[in-house]
This record gives sequence, C-alpha cells and structure tokens, in this order.
Amino acid sequence: MKNIIELLEKMGKDVSMLDPIALEQAIAKADLTPELSDAVKVGDVKQVEMLLGKNGDIFCNIKEADEPEQEDEPSEEVPKKEQSAINY
Repeated sequence: MKNIIELLEKMGKDVSMLDPIALEQAIAKADLTPELSDAVKVGDVKQVEMLLGKNGDIFCNIKEADEPEQEDEPSEEVPKKEQSAINY
C-alpha cells in the first residue's frame, strides 16, 4: 500500500505527472498490481478505492485560523489639547 500512497502523493505534487509518459514511468516504478495500475492510468478513483479496500468516506477539512484575542479594555486615547483662537 505504501507504493500507491507515494505515487498518489507524487501525482499531487509534481506537475510533470501530467505528462502521460512520465506518469507511465512512475506507475511502472511503483510496482503496483496490474488492476491498480490500470485504474490509476485512467483516473478511475472508485476502482482505486475499491482495490485499496476503502469505501470513499474520506474527506478533507480545513479549519480557519483562530483570530487573535482582542483586549476588552478600552484603549487609552491621548487627550487632545484644547485649541482656541483669540481674535484681537
């Protein structure tokens, strides 16, 4: 199972895997079963899941970053000096 996971990881990271020849070479190097190789070649996700004994209940969840806590205390503003205009 390690070989298929490494191959799928490489396919997700390496743009050269879009080239059919590079993909074919990577599949051959991964030493997969013929059924699994064929399923990967044609992009049959359901077949790959079935061959790996997975039921497709895998999902990805991305959690938003926590907001930094802000102080509830009012900010101390520097009092403005009063300005006045004296007309003579």
